This record gives sequence, C-alpha cells and structure tokens, in this order.
Amino acid sequence: MNLQNHHYYFLVLRKSYSQYENHCDIQVSMNELMNIFFCTQKNAKIIVKKLVDEVFLEFRPGKGRGNLSTILFLESLESSLLKQIEVLIANQELTKALELVKEFGAGTTAEEYVQSWIRNYFGYQKIHSSEEELEVLRFPIFRPITTYDPTRVFFDLDAHLVSQVFSTLVQYSRETEEFSPSLAHHWESNESKTRWTFYLRKKVQFHNGKELNAKLVKASLERVKNSPHSWLVQDIGEIVVDSKYALLIQLNRPNHLFLHYTAAVPMSIVYPPDFEEGIECPAGTGPYKFEKADADACTLTAFENYYGFRPHLDCIEIIKLSEEMQEKRMEESKIFLNTDETNAIPAKDWENRASIFSGTNVLILNASKKGPLANEEFRQTIQGMIDREEFLKIGHSRMGAAFGFHVTDRSKAVNTSAIKDAPLNEKITLSLITYKRHEADANILKKMLEDYGVHLIVNILDWDKILSKEVLLEADMVLFEGTPNEGLVSIFELLLFEDGFIYPLLTDVWKEKVDDYVNRIKAEGEHPRRIEMYGELENALVKSGVMIFLVHKQLDISYDYALEGVKITPRMWVDFGELWYKGGRN
Repeated sequence: MNLQNHHYYFLVLRKSYSQYENHCDIQVSMNELMNIFFCTQKNAKIIVKKLVDEVFLEFRPGKGRGNLSTILFLESLESSLLKQIEVLIANQELTKALELVKEFGAGTTAEEYVQSWIRNYFGYQKIHSSEEELEVLRFPIFRPITTYDPTRVFFDLDAHLVSQVFSTLVQYSRETEEFSPSLAHHWESNESKTRWTFYLRKKVQFHNGKELNAKLVKASLERVKNSPHSWLVQDIGEIVVDSKYALLIQLNRPNHLFLHYTAAVPMSIVYPPDFEEGIECPAGTGPYKFEKADADACTLTAFENYYGFRPHLDCIEIIKLSEEMQEKRMEESKIFLNTDETNAIPAKDWENRASIFSGTNVLILNASKKGPLANEEFRQTIQGMIDREEFLKIGHSRMGAAFGFHVTDRSKAVNTSAIKDAPLNEKITLSLITYKRHEADANILKKMLEDYGVHLIVNILDWDKILSKEVLLEADMVLFEGTPNEGLVSIFELLLFEDGFIYPLLTDVWKEKVDDYVNRIKAEGEHPRRIEMYGELENALVKSGVMIFLVHKQLDISYDYALEGVKITPRMWVDFGELWYKGGRN
C-alpha cells in the first residue's frame, strides 16, 4: 500500500473500534494494540505516538504497571478513509484506492465516491484553461504494466506503450509489407546483406532536449547486447560512426531480415543509452513522452517537438483497475478492446468494427525439466489427449483450431501421434502456469488430461510474476497467447526472447536447433523459401511435443462513433497518435 503507514494504521485501529463514536474514551491494553498492529510493544508505542502527532487521536497511558490506557478518536473511520481515497485518486493510484475501499469501506460514502469518480473520469474530455484547450483520452486497463524499458518488453501492452514514446531507425507496415523512414531517412546495404548504412534525420530531439546523433544511436543499439533481446544484435560485428548523422553496421553473417530487426520495438533508440530501469524512464523521440510511468498508471503527453506529425490528442492516461471493476460497463472509456480480460459490455450505440485476428493460444511443454516431459514420446502422448474443439466452446473470441502460429498454416500436416485407448498406468502430476485471461482454457485442459490419468495443477499468476525464471523453470507447462503479427521477426521474438515462455524451457539441443534454423532463414534471400524453412522448424517443434498450438483468437473492437482515426497496431492496441475526436462533444 503506497500510503503513509500511520494513515493505514489509523484505519486498522479505527476499524477495530468502529462501534465507538468520536471523542469517546476507550479503555485499551498495550497487548490489544500489539495484536491490532501485528507488531512489538516498542513499535506499537511508536505508531500510537505518530497517530497522536498527526491529530488522529488522543492517548492517555495507564498509570502503573498493568493498568489500561485510554484512547479517544478525533476522526471517524469513514471520514479518514474518504480523505485518504481522495489523495490516492489525485495521484492516479486508483488500484490502491480500490484496495482501501475493499478493506475498510464497503457500502460507505467512500465506495460511492470511488464509483462516481470512475464513471466520470474515463473517456474523452476537453480541459479548458485561460490560454489553451487540452484534449485528453483516458483508458482503463486490467493488468499491470511490467516494464518501460524497450530492451525488456515482451507483453503487447508494454511494447505498445514503448512504441508510442520511442522511435526506431525504420518502420515496418504489416499492411503494405514495406519499410518507411523513421529516425533514419535513408538506408542502403551491400548485396550480401552484411553491410548496412543508415542516414539519420537532422535536428531530431529527444524529449529532454538532447539532439539525436549517430554516437547515441550506436550506444543505444549496443545496449541491446546485454538484454533478453540480445538475439536482435547477435549478428552485429561492428558499428562505425561515419559522421554525426550516419553510421555503418557490419554484420558477421548475411541477414536479409536486418531491416525488420531495426524496426523491432526493443531496438528503439533511448537516451541516455546506459539508463537503469527502476531509476527513471529514459527519454525517447516519439510522438508522446512519459509524464508518469509506474505499474498501475501511465500518463503520456504529446511531444511538441516531435519530428513527425504531432498527435491530435494532447494527453493519454491509462490506469489499472482491479478485478472487481472488470464487470462494470465502461461506456465512458470511448473505446473498448475485448481481449478476454473483462466481461464489460460496450455501449449499444457505439460503432462496431469487424473482429480481427489477434493471436494464437500456445501450450509450451518444459522439455528441459527432469521428469516425464523430458521424454519426447510422453510429450507426443500429451498432444494426443488434446481436443481443440473443446476450447472453441468457451466463446466467440476463439476463431478456430490452431496447428501453427498463423491461420493460413498447414493445418493438420503434422502427425502428433495416436493416443492410447486406455488411461496411463500410473498417476502423473504436472503443473501449468498461465495468467487470468487464459484460466478458462487452462481448466478445460485440466479436465482433458484428467480423463487420461494426468493430474494437472493450474497456477494463475500475475503478469509481473509469470516471467520469473525461477517460476518458469519449475513449471511443466506454460499457456499463453502468441501474437506474431509482424512476420517472421515477431515469431523469432517469441522463440528467442531469453526471458520469454519458450526459450528458457528448451533443452540445449533444441536451443541449438532453433538458432541454426533462424540463422539459415536470415541468410535466405527469397521470402517464400524463408517461410518454407520456418514451417520446417515449426513442424519439428510440434512433432517433438515441445509446442502445442490450441486455438486462434480474435479481437473485438468497439468505440464511440465520434472517435476517429482508430487504427489497431500489430500489438493489438490502438495507435494513440492517430486518434482524434470530432468537435462539439464532450
């Protein structure tokens, strides 16, 4: 609880004696106070003194050993709670405010205040001042933001926020399958794709006023070497600064996909290049800059000196809501992306866009862990236990059975071995980790395996806990949704990210196989052949039982008819820079 401890302790104490009115003498023992505060006698005395100093209560110690002391409350539980709620909301700490209400204020005016604030807060607003008019759009989210460091992003929400603040050397469009200038206005390579030269735009500013130059770009790219996304720069042998606005990148092997690499979010250019996450957010050169950035809230403001087109909206605010709020109808948010994290219902008069393919649910089996899954035949047997049609019964967000990352893949081309007619001879217990949005899928999988004698323990973890190496390596299975919507490089990211769901669970032999396939794919100059080669790799992973594709997913988008410029990014989020709101409405 990011709240001054003495405020929280007062709520705990006041709740314990909520039957008493203010200014009423209450006889208490020191043991009672120690039990209420769960602390030692010394600390209990310190807490009480602090509450007296802050004028929450009066305290008269008992005279003599064993005599009761007297406390007199100067403020009610509800009044104090409401004041603290107001402070938290002013600091955009809505999750903590909701936690306080849940613990101390259910059914009180404090709860009513929070509910009313939420209804009036989210959505589009014009904020008028004497000099200007600011347009603000506020979104709710139902998961934490796990990182703001481009070199550590993995989840789509984190990557999307980073892409709004930081820029890469070039941009890639999945619609046109073409590259366009970003920080580099021109680039060229030799025929073997081992030597690349990038020419930077002049006078591009970071959000802190520092000017972009080739030395900073070099340092920023080299920083990726010491990150979980080091696969992006493993081919780089040397980066040479040719001039203030030009740099040459020499590769150790041919890479026909290197432009895709430079367009990847983890290759974003940051300042300072040596910043450490957790101290502060680095500066970017993108259309928005961070005004606030923590796990539960993010505020983006338009960057006035952006080298491209300035965003239409002046401010974007994103705040995490608790699970209790997921059932509420978020009409006021103006835009609603159904990603299976909430049962909220969009307003009936909103525009509705056709559902789009978002990603694929994938089950990864931990082949590196000692136990039954280390055996390839047993992994193949697990595959045979799975009936993909059962997952489709969950809801409309499931498009169809999946046998590869993309809907157009080879369907049932890979024989995953026949299942035994009878259950296993011995009871086997396996563990699975996933996050809340996949809980229904995990429970269906649990039932399927139970029918064949495999007991599956399902652990639902928070977004910021599930990528822990210790947690991952202890799990037998991981269930997640892969969203490789930017071609082969985004698939490589899923396969090679060192802190992801796949790479840590591969055996050393499989890691070498994946690395070898990827290197050969990069060296291939013809795109159709690259796709064919990736298909061979995917087939091998599936056949070995390391990777089991379950179902393809779709994303539903609904939004207020007055909101324009709604464009969905490959990360399945709305491009904030394109949004604008028709005038005359609030």
